[in-house]
Amino acid sequence: MRNIFTIHRIFAVAVCTLSAAGALNAQTEERPVSVGVIGGVGLNDPFDSRSVDILTPSNIRYSFSNHRYIVGPMVQVNLPWHLGLEVDALYRRYSYTSDAAPFDSIVTTRTSSNTWEFPLLLKYRVFGGPLSPFLVAGPNFRYVSEGERTSSVLSGDPNTGPNSVARELKNSFAPGFSIGGGVSLGAKSLKIEPQFRYTRWGWENFASNPTGFFKSNQNQVDFLLNVRF
Repeated sequence: MRNIFTIHRIFAVAVCTLSAAGALNAQTEERPVSVGVIGGVGLNDPFDSRSVDILTPSNIRYSFSNHRYIVGPMVQVNLPWHLGLEVDALYRRYSYTSDAAPFDSIVTTRTSSNTWEFPLLLKYRVFGGPLSPFLVAGPNFRYVSEGERTSSVLSGDPNTGPNSVARELKNSFAPGFSIGGGVSLGAKSLKIEPQFRYTRWGWENFASNPTGFFKSNQNQVDFLLNVRF
């Protein structure tokens, strides 16, 4: 009788455990489609660091302001076999300064451009549950606006020149490929997903002529945080 009672207790505990696991899995099951916001910071310089503060043969010195913030909306479609398709629209801003010394004057030019990135990523969830690691990979597309360029000429009295498009912008569009990984936290109604993402761009958007001392960094590393509903 004692053995039978022990077996019944073990069976009851097993049933309760499986019931709790099933309820938790139902709460954390992915919705068919979820939307949210994504934000983060860039972890490396947007321009080639070797060109910063170097006086080029054409007497132009470049430096930049690194606006590292990233923000935008995202949509995820969940597929069978722990797969998903994520589409983001990420905004960031680029700013840099060039100092030229033609003849006896100094010309300082400040350039700012807005950038949008549109990654299309296949997402693989390693396993389900409230704590689920995942991997992402897919193409990325970047568009850089023409921006504006403001020049200040210092030769006796300073003055400000008119706005114009960015002089170093050579390609408004650039394709790339992104890979990354992170972890998905939360329940069915809310997911928080910290992740790291690396992108290799096919070519530079910005490049100085004729020396090329200043150019876009084709390697991009970001820390991102998704919040999905």
